[in-house]
Amino acid sequence: SIGPVVAQTPVVAPTQKSELLKKEPAKVVDKKKPTYNPLHEARSAIGAKLFSVEGFQRILINADLKDMIVYDPKGFTIFVPLDEAMIKGISSERVLELLQSKEKAQFFSMFHILKNQRSLAELKSLHGTWIDSVNGMTIYFTVVNSNEGEHLLVNGAKIIGGPFKGNNVTIYIVDSVLTP
Repeated sequence: SIGPVVAQTPVVAPTQKSELLKKEPAKVVDKKKPTYNPLHEARSAIGAKLFSVEGFQRILINADLKDMIVYDPKGFTIFVPLDEAMIKGISSERVLELLQSKEKAQFFSMFHILKNQRSLAELKSLHGTWIDSVNGMTIYFTVVNSNEGEHLLVNGAKIIGGPFKGNNVTIYIVDSVLTP
């Protein structure tokens, strides 16, 4: 079958999940070393476009992927869901798990990451193709045309912003959480 698999999540009031995303501290594995945020360099450009990505950013920081991201010379492409997509797409219990477990945060984050920095044209050329994410799960790319023009879907999530360049990463903002 083609397209994304939609996960069933319990209905939780948006404010409840919003509060978890905003207030629950990310677990710091080693307090001696500073946390690494691969979105840091692109943060002002993302913020200038009024994209709020704090929830995914906190999970990504908890995943502690610095060694993987910094030392790969080809870099990475990261699909970052908006906060409202995180609130709509995953339960508050799942958010809490991702903020408390480095391993779960890594698996979740790495599903949103592809090896190599890729331009929008490169991604569009993947139309109808399955590509392995960094965690080995496959992501499907589809180019669709609508009254609004041409859009690229990544596992059914629409790219709505980017590319934003960071140190060793290219970032695209998507309107929903990628699910296997």
